[in-house]
Amino acid sequence: MAWPDARMVIVSTSRDSASDATPPPSPAPDPGQAPAQDPAPAVIRIPVTAYVAVAVLLMILSMPALAWPLYCGWMLVIPLLLIWWVARVRTTVTVDEIRVRTATGSATISWSQIKGLYFPTPRLFGISWARAVLADESRVALPAVTWQQIPELSRASRGRFPDVTAIPPADSTE
Repeated sequence: MAWPDARMVIVSTSRDSASDATPPPSPAPDPGQAPAQDPAPAVIRIPVTAYVAVAVLLMILSMPALAWPLYCGWMLVIPLLLIWWVARVRTTVTVDEIRVRTATGSATISWSQIKGLYFPTPRLFGISWARAVLADESRVALPAVTWQQIPELSRASRGRFPDVTAIPPADSTE
């Protein structure tokens, strides 16, 4: 299947990503070392600087709201809704699943349901959030997950999705 508006599609390194629920194999632990622990969950949120933009919007909207409170007072609700949205929206990536929390609800997707990641062509300020492509070819938006979070996503998922932004090691054959 081709995604005409996609910039990049990252497919799981697992051969049968739709049916394989086990993580990729890890090297055998050294008897002298402590057992490896699961990496900490990656919580990917909208940047905190978004609150600055909301504060500026509040100042702008307060002028007409204070000048004509009967007609424009309702506009002060807009920054409050935006603050709530920025605080709520997030994507949490663990070894077992991805938890998506949006303004209207939440969803938990296990890795066995995910076929790959899809990054659509940016439409707003050059930024687009990733989408998880499920085994049934449906897509689920992953709030705040952009190209910058690929290494964090790869680390938290224990390599289920490769870090395509990493520079490969130099070949030492001379």
